[in-house]
Amino acid sequence: MKKSHLFFLISTALLSMGQAYSQVSSTETAGGTYTVESIDFESGGIKRTFKDKKLLGKLDFEVGDDIIWAEPGRENLEKYYHGQGFPFAQVALRTEQLLEGKMKLTYEISEGPRIKIGKVSFTGNETLSNDALKQALKTTTKKWFFWSRYYTEEQVVEDLKKLKNIYWEKGFLSHVITYSLHPNILDPVIMAQERKLKKSKININFAIEEGPVYTIEKILLKFIDARGQTTGEIVLKSAEPGDKQIRTEYNTFDEKQLRAQVKSELGQIYSRRKARSDAKQLLNLYRQKGFINSDVILLSPEFIPDVLAVNMEFEIFEGRQYRIGRIDITGNKETKEKVYRRILDEYDFFPAQLYNAEIAPKEGGGELEKKVKRMTLAQAVTIAPMGQAYGPEDAKGLGQDVEVNIKEGLTGNIWPGVGVSSDSGFVGQLLYDERNFDITDWPESIDELIPGRSFRGAGQSFRIAAEPGTRVSRYSVSFGDPYWGGEPNKPIHLGVTGSSWERDRESYDEGRIKGYIGFDKRYNRNRWHRSIGFRAEEVEVDSIDLDAPTEIKSVEGSNFIAGIKLGIKHDSTDDEFNPTTGSIFDASYEQVGGDHTFGIVKGTQRWYMTLHEDLAERKTVLVVKLLAATTVSDAPPFEKFYAGGTGTYGIRGFDYRGVSTRGQNTVTLEEDDPIGSDWLFLANTEVTVPLTGESLSLLFFVDSGMIDSGGYRVSTGAGIQILIPQWFGPVPMRFELATPIIKDDKDETRVFNFSVGRLF
Repeated sequence: MKKSHLFFLISTALLSMGQAYSQVSSTETAGGTYTVESIDFESGGIKRTFKDKKLLGKLDFEVGDDIIWAEPGRENLEKYYHGQGFPFAQVALRTEQLLEGKMKLTYEISEGPRIKIGKVSFTGNETLSNDALKQALKTTTKKWFFWSRYYTEEQVVEDLKKLKNIYWEKGFLSHVITYSLHPNILDPVIMAQERKLKKSKININFAIEEGPVYTIEKILLKFIDARGQTTGEIVLKSAEPGDKQIRTEYNTFDEKQLRAQVKSELGQIYSRRKARSDAKQLLNLYRQKGFINSDVILLSPEFIPDVLAVNMEFEIFEGRQYRIGRIDITGNKETKEKVYRRILDEYDFFPAQLYNAEIAPKEGGGELEKKVKRMTLAQAVTIAPMGQAYGPEDAKGLGQDVEVNIKEGLTGNIWPGVGVSSDSGFVGQLLYDERNFDITDWPESIDELIPGRSFRGAGQSFRIAAEPGTRVSRYSVSFGDPYWGGEPNKPIHLGVTGSSWERDRESYDEGRIKGYIGFDKRYNRNRWHRSIGFRAEEVEVDSIDLDAPTEIKSVEGSNFIAGIKLGIKHDSTDDEFNPTTGSIFDASYEQVGGDHTFGIVKGTQRWYMTLHEDLAERKTVLVVKLLAATTVSDAPPFEKFYAGGTGTYGIRGFDYRGVSTRGQNTVTLEEDDPIGSDWLFLANTEVTVPLTGESLSLLFFVDSGMIDSGGYRVSTGAGIQILIPQWFGPVPMRFELATPIIKDDKDETRVFNFSVGRLF
């Protein structure tokens, strides 16, 4: 049989499956295949829910493709309808042979009713409340507060698995959970009746038999070899002191080191989540010491007869220890190899070091890959062992070469846009931002002046920003090098900025022209920072009101200042963009000279604490912020402290710069316009409660503080936070309502605040 005949018969057979009246002529074309000439959708004159464009996108093929994809396309359409709440939807395929090997496809769609979820209920649950269980499920009556949620069998089955997992995590190891539908559309008779309806609603009940909880009686480690044979075991923790530890082949870590990784204790309720965390900690212990093939598996708990207790068992394969051999960087075309190597070096991932598979696991997805991807804006990064390990069989550690494969991403952009915030008003934006800049790569011809053909490849940053606005206008040029000096094991970030901005103040206009150069030295993978910075500014104070305070009039005109700033920072948070635990301490001192001589001392401490983690693993987080700042000697008004609004010195419920010492109006002799405060103290708290996933959250906060005049200020409020995914991490958008509880008579208040890109 000719290959063309065989291919056509297979195509015809596939088209015949699923719908008895799908027909394809067996006439063979000269080429032996058919292609799709046109695609139509019919619904018997009944208005369809989805338009042709949407349905065409679900087929996974298009006009001009081979006819063999027609039947899989029908299955895709039916699956899509079922996933959108049409459980009775049927899609049939009708084909019509045209001339010259062309086929016309018609998909006949019978949608049936779209079934809304009416009520979701639980019976038999005694330990966990209905509300707690509902938070963990996607099978709910409403989506985003208002929109109805529609029934899909796939989602209900998935939520059933989630419920079982929740009870397993809580130590109910013999639970039984089932679900029922009302009406039961799975019954053929009821299915036939419901299919005829235009609209339908279904109630879902999850029946739960919790059973007893089980506690931990013993924690056991079993060691296996490459063939899966048990080589030894350790009773790590046991209620029976007579249990013996037997280990025959390996002796990598002693019992004390292993026990330190396991946080589960005897007598505790067995929690699979905690047990998995223990397994991960044991695995990390091995992997960070070069055991790249090691594996730790949490075995099913062993039930102890006649006792509501289990033995918690871990199976450990240690494997061999490895050191890093050669590292090959592949896939990079625009970016220099050193850009990637210095990031690896900062994380102690270089030849002769133990292969840290905790940060670079062979299966991918590790911390080091994420760090390289984030710092270089790569589209994808993989770090994996390459080739066979080498070295003497009796060596303690073998050599292992590594491949770092890079799929480069977009690093430069020109962004026009418009921004708005309650503190700064409307701001127009035109930005040029290049995150793979190379200051040494000068163009060799006029053609190379085009962006992207020169000044690229060294991992530096270069940004030009023009941001004219209604209240404030900013213009800046900045350059940054994350590894200034070329010492990756002593990473220093160099930042250079030239900027100018103008802003209307309460009784005057303020303009600044500024030059800045700063060095930030990182320690212990960004946990500790030491910094030094130098600035020189020309501050212009003009357009002063006739009745402005004397303090403002005294600095009219041009003011030159220059300062040197020393800083220290410690960051122990668990996430760079959306922390849930840990703390950040940041302190600095700046000495300023020029036309004015003074100092500025500032310190900020933030604590992040997880108050609650629901059954969907969403975290309610408490943040506490303390800030204290003071000037040393007599600072000019434009360098003093103004509280209120959002930002560094924010007290929500008060206007931007609305909390300040007031100067005497030179006409009315009343204390009116703000002139800044010599010192300031803030104590703010905020609770973030997730609503849907981690992108939408409720905010509840209490802000407070005091300055060198007036009493203590307190405000309280609530808001909404939306996290928008971006290149570098989620960017927060916030809308907040606040009201002052305690305030000074001269304070200016504001009920509503909003901002983009700024956390508490």
